[in-house]
Amino acid sequence: MSSDWLGLVWLVVLLLGNAFFVASEFAIVAAKRSQVEPRAAAGSGAAKTALYAMEHVSLMLAICQLGITVCSLLLGNVSEPAIHHLLAGPLAGLGIPESAASTISFILSLG
Repeated sequence: MSSDWLGLVWLVVLLLGNAFFVASEFAIVAAKRSQVEPRAAAGSGAAKTALYAMEHVSLMLAICQLGITVCSLLLGNVSEPAIHHLLAGPLAGLGIPESAASTISFILSLG
């Protein structure tokens, strides 16, 4: 039972990781150089990092896509067993066979 909850914690962590990479991707594309350059010139470390990202858009977008893909693959790997174990008892109580319970948990984990 403890590993099921650990799996759900990992599910949330991976969802947050996925959200981070998606937000980063949008930020790189939507940032306005005219607003970032003066702040970078004033010494802002965050602005300098943003300016670097804007100058290397292809690389940054590739890194974001890699992060999204890895988080999504791990999310599927972690979530299905956790959801299956949490639903196995209640579904068995409803008289649903194990094979159908596996299918239902798989579909819900994709959801």
